Amino acid sequence: MHFYQIYTGSPTNTFICILATLLFSSGLGSYFSKQYSGKKALLVFLGILLLSVYHYSINKHLIPLMGARPLWNCLMIGLTVFPLGFLMGIPFPYGLESVKKEFSGSPVAFFFALNCLFSTFAVFFSFYFSVSYGFSMTFGCGIACYFLAMIILYFSRSKG
Repeated sequence: MHFYQIYTGSPTNTFICILATLLFSSGLGSYFSKQYSGKKALLVFLGILLLSVYHYSINKHLIPLMGARPLWNCLMIGLTVFPLGFLMGIPFPYGLESVKKEFSGSPVAFFFALNCLFSTFAVFFSFYFSVSYGFSMTFGCGIACYFLAMIILYFSRSKG
């Protein structure tokens, strides 16, 4: 978000544009996650990693080529963020469905609470990393977390 504020005119515009796009697109991803198998879930993680690397490196060189007005730039940034948000909406509901199929009873509430706990710590640590090491380090840690989740999913599928 820090990088995109140059092209949207203000940090507030950037925050609104990116957050709205991520919320909408991840909601759509969550809705469509019912149709995903384990193999497709691995491809989703791979897509998240590739799109994250794209936003981390390549998009920084493409966005300056726009050079249009802030509203148009917001739309263009939203279009580049949309696929990433869509894919990021898939893993959590897919994981909950997998838990329901795997375990007897209903441990879904426990896993939902676990997700909330980790999300709370993620906010704290992302703020700490951003202040201490910069946004690039924070983004890199996020990419590493998705990579770790992909590895865990891969090995959990191979055992089952």
